[in-house]
Amino acid sequence: MYQNALNDMKKKEQLAHNTSSGIHGTARMICKRAMEQDLLLADPTEYAFIPKDKKTVEDIENQKVEDKYLEKHELKAFLDTAKTQGEITMLSF
Repeated sequence: MYQNALNDMKKKEQLAHNTSSGIHGTARMICKRAMEQDLLLADPTEYAFIPKDKKTVEDIENQKVEDKYLEKHELKAFLDTAKTQGEITMLSF
């Protein structure tokens, strides 16, 4: 029943994999604690898993790729911050 609930949640709510994984992790912790306190005889989450999205080749090929670039002033601000914070070594361009 728990696995079916995970499957339904993934299908209906279209949650990100990380969100579903967080929900599953929390349920696992709750069930583990319940077993430690002898409130459960068996852990219903033990062999359950989060279903992954299956993409076909056509889905991948038809997926719109959105190029993301920084505007000139955004790039300057980024490079200035990086230079002053000392997180990266500036390369000569």
